[in-house]
Amino acid sequence: MPIESIIITIITLIIISSAFTFVVLDRRRKVSRKIITADLTQAMSTEGLDIPILDAYAGLKGLAPIALANNNFRPKLTLFDNHMEYRVLVRKRAYYSDIASIRSYRSRFYNKLRFTFNNKSNYFTAVFGNEETLQTVLNFLGERGIMPDEKSRL
Repeated sequence: MPIESIIITIITLIIISSAFTFVVLDRRRKVSRKIITADLTQAMSTEGLDIPILDAYAGLKGLAPIALANNNFRPKLTLFDNHMEYRVLVRKRAYYSDIASIRSYRSRFYNKLRFTFNNKSNYFTAVFGNEETLQTVLNFLGERGIMPDEKSRL
């Protein structure tokens, strides 16, 4: 009897974990399909405009390729008229005037945008599900005078 109950418990755990995994992966697939190509300034409200991102990374400026924090479960990037809010581990606010530089990375497999700040010793990287959304965010930031640096892959 104890062996049968152990087997039933293991099978139940496998089924529950599989269902949870499919729910999480389905959410990520839906986010990656969502494309934002509209004029963000006109679509923006007082609550800001949520930009769909797949992953968010943060780390120290000097160790830029190495991330110290990662969020791929509930990352957040919200754009407002004069600032943006993002969440890796905790929600933070950054004014556009505090952005030192942005670097864009594009390839067949990922589309990233890395922000470095004047008054902070860390960076924030957002991973987008498609190139159109990345380009729309770059256009929005360009309207505010924030251009990608010379090492960006445009």
